[in-house]
Amino acid sequence: MIDGSSPWPESHHCVRLRVDAWEDSDGDGVFNIQELMIGKNPANPRDVLGIRLVVATDWIASDDFVNKVANAFRKASNAIYDYTDGYAFISEIKIMRCDGQTSEFLSAHVRIYEDKPFGAREAALVAGYWVPAEWRSSGWCVYLYKDTFGIFGQAPAVIAHELGHYVFCFYDEYEYLFWFDTRYEEPVPIYAELPDSVQLAMETLGYTSLMGFGCYVMPHYDEISTYEHYMMLTQLQYLLPTAIFNNITAQWYEAIWRGYRYGFCWYTLVAVFTDGQFECIVYDPEPPPYDVYHFFVDVHSLIFYLDGYVISDVANSPNVDSILLAYEPLGGPYTSVGLYLRAIY
Repeated sequence: MIDGSSPWPESHHCVRLRVDAWEDSDGDGVFNIQELMIGKNPANPRDVLGIRLVVATDWIASDDFVNKVANAFRKASNAIYDYTDGYAFISEIKIMRCDGQTSEFLSAHVRIYEDKPFGAREAALVAGYWVPAEWRSSGWCVYLYKDTFGIFGQAPAVIAHELGHYVFCFYDEYEYLFWFDTRYEEPVPIYAELPDSVQLAMETLGYTSLMGFGCYVMPHYDEISTYEHYMMLTQLQYLLPTAIFNNITAQWYEAIWRGYRYGFCWYTLVAVFTDGQFECIVYDPEPPPYDVYHFFVDVHSLIFYLDGYVISDVANSPNVDSILLAYEPLGGPYTSVGLYLRAIY
């Protein structure tokens, strides 16, 4: 069925719209009617990214639970549209209720498990959205649980955070580089969680981020990090244990390792989605010697308009570093874009 709570239920409205309203003419993942409703151009493939997800439960979930999932993804879509300054949102979810961990469940972008093992956490593989579809069954997915959608209302923030990994290629910012594991064929970074004192200080000073700064109590959706976040973290390094690079988060280090000049999330967002590709790094600890595999995946290509400048290629755009180092994200939310999410179940 098409989720009837959408303002555009097909059975009532599409007969009065053009035939191509629910087509994606420019191949950016966003349906034409959605682009029109948010002021984008259905003929421009580089003005927005529409994220389409298959979501599956490993039990026959109730209608109430499925509605709760759909509503959480709507709110997460609002957050994504906000933290990308209008360059991406969730355009469609297809929710499947599976009887056990079937092949359909294992091939979904987002797996929701009924049972949560002790110590398990929500997670996602970085850039998993962009790998070949047949890889998802081997774990290139987002891992959620039934209790993710519990009474504390954290599900939208958790989804927005995990899609930061899965779609936008961000790493965590509640971890810092602690040491290198030298048992691999190349040094592998090992991260430890930022102490609560650092998280509290960042939050008190107003430097929170979707990927982890200031989230020492519970996740919340917020803006992604700017260069200013890391300038503040550097000033707080006295609160960190001694380490090799004790003020560098997983997000910063992983970006630098891939050759980007800076590691804050806004730099990664613009660099990855103007370059049109991302380097995945996979560690294989068995059997020895421990291997590290590198491969590239293609991502959607965008053109960014920031502070009056056009950025289509970070490597070649003039003054791009000065633009991004000084960039302050736009206020939000802009619109309840989640209203236009197409939910099918």
